[in-house]
Amino acid sequence: MFKYKDLRMVVISIILVVLCVFSGIHFRYDHMKLIVVLLLALSVIPTLIVRFNASVFEDGMLIYTFRGIAILPQMIEFKDLTSYKLLSKHVLELQSQNKTKKIYLVNAIAFYKELDDRFTQYKNGQEI
Repeated sequence: MFKYKDLRMVVISIILVVLCVFSGIHFRYDHMKLIVVLLLALSVIPTLIVRFNASVFEDGMLIYTFRGIAILPQMIEFKDLTSYKLLSKHVLELQSQNKTKKIYLVNAIAFYKELDDRFTQYKNGQEI
């Protein structure tokens, strides 16, 4: 379920769920405020349903990067990728076109292994 899920969105979703639960408990007797909490809960549902999963394809990868006030998807092709390294259990650093990006994943080690396999096959000119 959380194979290559973006760690930042998991944390944000957990914080929003906890906020909705505590607000619902706190405002259980005030009906107008409880309605506002229910509306907040309805806004949390898309963050739980939308999958922010990083993916590795035959000739590139899809990652999520922080831009301004949003976390947006970005496609990086292997021809633009110069290097990549695993910094920790949850952090992977990608270097492409003189830009360094850090991506935060729940399981960065498995993503790194799959990226290494696909990138090696791409460099060797083999099809998957």
